Amino acid sequence: MISAGMRTSFFCNTCICKPGLFRNSQGKCVDDCYSEPCGDPNALRAGCAQEKRCLPSCLQLVWNQTLPRWCKDEPCIPFAWVCKGGYVYDPHSNKCIPHLECKLAFSV
Repeated sequence: MISAGMRTSFFCNTCICKPGLFRNSQGKCVDDCYSEPCGDPNALRAGCAQEKRCLPSCLQLVWNQTLPRWCKDEPCIPFAWVCKGGYVYDPHSNKCIPHLECKLAFSV
């Protein structure tokens, strides 16, 4: 038990990768993450990409909307994933879906 007024600090026993290195899915520091799995077979690693909310989605494809202006100023995320050609990001499933699925889902 911890009585009132006592404080406890917890520290994680992990190492930090040197600048220019990234921690991969096995916990090792590597100089690139291109071979890291994306968790989506329709996505691939990019050397530099914007965060997911700035990826082209069905809104841009079906309703001809443009990405928000602030997306142009978003910083680059090293080795982030992007959708393969012919696919767009679906924020509901957090996956890349074929363009055709957008058209079917939003057809009126």
